[in-house]
Amino acid sequence: MEIQPRITEQLIFIDSRFTTGNPYEYTIDFATMSGSYRNVTKIELLALSFPKIADEHYVIMSMDQCDDHVDSNNPQVHRKSCVVYFDNSTLSTGVIKTVYPIAGNGRVFMQSPPLAQLSKLKVSFTKGTPDNNVITLLGDGLDNHSFLIQLTTQDGANNY
Repeated sequence: MEIQPRITEQLIFIDSRFTTGNPYEYTIDFATMSGSYRNVTKIELLALSFPKIADEHYVIMSMDQCDDHVDSNNPQVHRKSCVVYFDNSTLSTGVIKTVYPIAGNGRVFMQSPPLAQLSKLKVSFTKGTPDNNVITLLGDGLDNHSFLIQLTTQDGANNY
């Protein structure tokens, strides 16, 4: 009889108000939350609430363990994690709206081979302009965002 590996899914909610430094470029340290995760087979971005940026119709999200998922003719987007679009017809600058990548479905990042250990995740948000700068502070209390990811581990190997 073949033993099937046990699969565990863990939701992780990140609120930029509880990060340090630039709210658009930071490192999530899982050790300060529940510990590191082992044998990560999938990371899925389920939702992102983000302020509308003036003169932009999308924002580029980069997670260091999930980069190299986008091919693009725009070198600032090429090889990043994902692109999240704003609804320009209804959003004013600074308005925060929850967006779901790829028409309501989560953006899946398969890890092959699985990540042996995930203890930190570096996250950054940039614009698609030629300078590819990390987004500058918007001010007026508009520098908050949040996102929800789901980690899938094999054999239930997480430390908490």
